[in-house]
Amino acid sequence: AAAKPLNSLNDLTPAARQAIETKKITGNWNSKGLLKLLSELQRWDLGVEERKKAADKRVVTFGIASVASVFLLFFLVSFGLWYVGLLAVAGAVTGLVMAFRAKKALRAVDIPDEFRLTVRPLLKQLSQDIDPNEKIRVECDLSGVADTKIKTSKNIGKLSYQSATLTVYEDPLCHLRLPLLDGTEAVFSIDNTVHKVVGTKRNARGKTKTKTKWKKVTTLTASLVPPQRINWEVGKSQTLVDKQTEKITFAEKKGVMVAKLQKHYSFKSMGDDPTGIAPSSDATGLFVRLYALRPAAGGAR
Repeated sequence: AAAKPLNSLNDLTPAARQAIETKKITGNWNSKGLLKLLSELQRWDLGVEERKKAADKRVVTFGIASVASVFLLFFLVSFGLWYVGLLAVAGAVTGLVMAFRAKKALRAVDIPDEFRLTVRPLLKQLSQDIDPNEKIRVECDLSGVADTKIKTSKNIGKLSYQSATLTVYEDPLCHLRLPLLDGTEAVFSIDNTVHKVVGTKRNARGKTKTKTKWKKVTTLTASLVPPQRINWEVGKSQTLVDKQTEKITFAEKKGVMVAKLQKHYSFKSMGDDPTGIAPSSDATGLFVRLYALRPAAGGAR
């Protein structure tokens, strides 16, 4: 059955409400507790998405009504009914302002879609392989793109505009360390790097035009830390990797050889920030391919 959206903070458990208000999930969790929390946040996110769509419709509706009411005002003035026109303008503008405020309020309680579309499905897929007697170490940031995450901001020249400013945001979205039943530790992370270019130019009539371009680079990283030193099938690894978008490495850490596979995505948009999401099937696939590189029986040492 489809998840039922949640629309009030009062409908959330204390743990989910704290995650929404602090924009963080941290600490050590058992797999069932973390999956339950992410399922609840999924329902919350679905509710926010529905309300965002409704708010967008109200913005369009009251925007059109505001323009129409101005024309109505001029028409009614000729009949001496200017006060009726003013009431119409005031009502439409008030509705428009309230719609914009609703959108702003929703952004404050929204969370990145990656938790609903990537992290939760991955955890559900791996849940049968996670050791129920061990804890998952969690470090997740639900705040999305914010001024506190600005890495650089600079003027990049005129380009096709009179001026253009590039702002780069570094957003380490989620980091999980998952203890598996066979003693292996699976490590998963999502990191976003967001580029925002704001260009301005003035036309022949002196009117200033602003255009915003966005580019989001998402990196999925999967690592396997074996419980003991093993001989990975390194030679086989390159046949399992898309060299255009993926990279695999092997590095020794604390006496064992750790295998790490990364996959990169690029999403672009105009106006609003990109909504593209790395699919959960790709996240699961990273671990499947890493496990395919483990040695056959007798390969450990």
